[in-house]
Amino acid sequence: MGVIFVKDKSSSRVTAAHLKRYDPVRQAKTETEAEASDGLSAPPIERGEWFRRIIGLVAGLIAAVLIYFIMPADLEVWPKLTAATAVLMAIWWMTEAIPIPATALLPLIIFPLLVPASESEEGVSVSDVGANYGNDIIFLFMGGFLLALTMQRWNLHRRIALLVLRGMGSNTNALIAGFMIATGFLSMWVSNTATAVMMLPIGISVMLLVKKITDGEDPGAVIEEGSESSPSQEEVSEVSKTNFGTALMLAIAYSASIGSLGTIIGTPPNALLAAHMASTHDMNLGFGRWMVVGVPLSIVLMVGAWFILT
Repeated sequence: MGVIFVKDKSSSRVTAAHLKRYDPVRQAKTETEAEASDGLSAPPIERGEWFRRIIGLVAGLIAAVLIYFIMPADLEVWPKLTAATAVLMAIWWMTEAIPIPATALLPLIIFPLLVPASESEEGVSVSDVGANYGNDIIFLFMGGFLLALTMQRWNLHRRIALLVLRGMGSNTNALIAGFMIATGFLSMWVSNTATAVMMLPIGISVMLLVKKITDGEDPGAVIEEGSESSPSQEEVSEVSKTNFGTALMLAIAYSASIGSLGTIIGTPPNALLAAHMASTHDMNLGFGRWMVVGVPLSIVLMVGAWFILT
């Protein structure tokens, strides 16, 4: 996989074409127009969608009641009610029986109403439950989501990825390393799943360019400014089955997961672990303290994954 397949001049021209094609201002304008609402009224619900929501609504309630009464009778109300609420929310989230944000607010209603005063000193109030919705971790997630939306809005992820690739040269191993570096870095600040989704189109485009160049075709014919054509599913499947294509797709997936270990906001489990350590073991893991351990670990795992893939 270490064969030189593209001349440096061709590689620069290809990446330059990529950079030229993605205009962040034009992209932002297009997305804004696409997201513009035609009116304040919601679109009518189709008949099949309506039945799915009704089934989910009823199934969630039945499953929650069954879970509550199936659990051992000697258990307190808290664990049984928590399990039943978790099942109810899971089913309603999956079926979208009611809007997803509304489902997330169910604990504000269920626990104050159904937990008896005998289970706690003064019962459970809405304020007690609502305080958890203002946890520091929630705002940490919110900041990470805002950062991810900003990067996607202005195509910063594409700029970073393509600039890294341009600096890595034309060797296959170097290209894979470039994708891993770009994906891993982005995954430190954006959800690992979102990072993989953002990097996948760039990886597919590079694979198609490599195929065109190795077949002796002009790479300029593959990417043209303003071109709206997209590769067929057969073409993508064909290039993905090559050694380079397989390694590149795995590199994006692996580096997205590995890079998310570098910061607290890289993936939700990181923040949940930090919150657990603070509440249970009185150990505060700040952003910098996490990175002192997470970044070196990510680098070591990234290098190991690169050696395995190449």
